[in-house]
Amino acid sequence: MNALVGWIGIPLALGGLLAGLAAVARRTRLHPEVIRKLLHVGMGLVTLPLPWIFASAGPVFALTALSMAGLLAVARVPALRARLGGVLGGVGRSSLGEFAFPLGVCLVFWLAAGDRTLFVAPVLVLTLADAAAAVTGIFLGRRKVYLPGGTKSIEGSAAFFLVAVVCVLGPLVVMGRAPGVESLLVGLAAAAVLMLLELVAAHGWDNLLIPLAAWAQLRALSTGGRVLVLLLGLAAATVVLVLLEKRRARKREAFPEVQRTAARRALR
Repeated sequence: MNALVGWIGIPLALGGLLAGLAAVARRTRLHPEVIRKLLHVGMGLVTLPLPWIFASAGPVFALTALSMAGLLAVARVPALRARLGGVLGGVGRSSLGEFAFPLGVCLVFWLAAGDRTLFVAPVLVLTLADAAAAVTGIFLGRRKVYLPGGTKSIEGSAAFFLVAVVCVLGPLVVMGRAPGVESLLVGLAAAAVLMLLELVAAHGWDNLLIPLAAWAQLRALSTGGRVLVLLLGLAAATVVLVLLEKRRARKREAFPEVQRTAARRALR
């Protein structure tokens, strides 16, 4: 019975979500990125009960293929693009995020192998922390970080970190996987690495990498404290790389293209 509900309810819920957000996009002046993140939040919440609906990964792979085919049709079929494309293409930039999102959820379901904590926590991070980072960056972002894939903000990354801690900590405590203090440490370590991954990922790949990285960290952290030290070291190394890239970006801004062209010509 649960499987039947999943087969019928999930496609209907996702289709209704897309149609509803398309109507909102047409009738309001909401920022296109907000519309897009509302789609991601809705997709995440719809897929969150999957471990309670399906006992194996086969149906989830099939539903993922169906949802990706539907998204591809919206992007490619003119009639569908005219009616629903504002939800996906309103941001005006190239992104594979809408396709990476269901694929990331599907792979985490498969890797979790029935472990609900290892599925719920990564999907919550993908659903809520990523959206919090985007919305905070749009409306409150002042301190910019310039990266090869685009510009992000320190405020958005801070929002991602705080929400990610809760998304990891909550399932660990509620499902009794670890004591409160241990769960908090795991949440802090995982959120730090995931925040930095979200910061450097571009073109929507974070929607695939974040849930997979969250699953890998939660799986690895159960093996002991040495993995925790390794993850914190990885986070520190990523911070250094981000700061170096930011410094190079500032130098590029301080040395305009006209001057760079003149310098190249002078060297010839």
